[in-house]
Amino acid sequence: MQDLPRRLAGRVRTAYVHYGMAVIKNDQMQFGLPDFHPFLWRYFLPTQAHVDAINHSAGPRPPKMCVTGHPKFDAYLRPALPRDQCLSWPNPLAAQRKRVIFAPHHALEPGSLQLGTFAWSGPAMLQIAQAHPEIDFLLRPHPNMALGLSRSHVMNAQEWQAYRAAWQALPNAALFEDTPYFDTFRSSDAMVTDSGSFLAEYLPTERPLIRLERVDAAPLNSFGQTFAAGFYTADNQADLETRFAELILEGKDPLAQTRADLVPLLVPFALPAADKIVAELRSLM
Repeated sequence: MQDLPRRLAGRVRTAYVHYGMAVIKNDQMQFGLPDFHPFLWRYFLPTQAHVDAINHSAGPRPPKMCVTGHPKFDAYLRPALPRDQCLSWPNPLAAQRKRVIFAPHHALEPGSLQLGTFAWSGPAMLQIAQAHPEIDFLLRPHPNMALGLSRSHVMNAQEWQAYRAAWQALPNAALFEDTPYFDTFRSSDAMVTDSGSFLAEYLPTERPLIRLERVDAAPLNSFGQTFAAGFYTADNQADLETRFAELILEGKDPLAQTRADLVPLLVPFALPAADKIVAELRSLM
């Protein structure tokens, strides 16, 4: 796919929306592929900060950029689904129970973004779920999780299936791999993740997020750094257990107002991004 716009140039106009919210520093893939981005007819970007980052980068860049917001975040402009109608949870009708999402990332091996912490956080989160039957948990792995685990030799296919089965065997836990997932996000009380885009995609819920970190991971880009103050961090099992106890068990959340103040960065327009993109396309006809 990395040369598709170049091959279509002169015959088909190519418009592009990046699949996630770019918060990790991965400049070439996000806006610097030489046979991709310079040949785009339109690049619809979520924020002016992303345009500024492209304009300050070296190398090729898209010729026409439009700030529209990100269509994924249009979900937050609609009313939230009632908690007891979100059926992805193990006890959906028990809406008063606390709910936690564990969303591990697949980038574990050298040469990747190295965001993944599953070698320690996978067993740690399973232990936490086993120790707290009064709380409901969802395992929401990245779609490439099995591949990342295999490439990094953290787990083979059989071990990954056994881990998933152990999670699903708990009466207070479930496996959630469906899309879209924003109704599930909005019906939860917290997220634990080492993902990139989910750091941004979850923040408009205004619920607390624990970011799992590793020292050799790709850093946040300049946009990601603007809202890093809104989430908590842990880089080992002891820190994770401490954060979990404070946020979930004790209900202490000193960053609540910080997150609320950051939401306009991620949902910058009252009009849905999809509508803005359609309006831009129609204006060019």
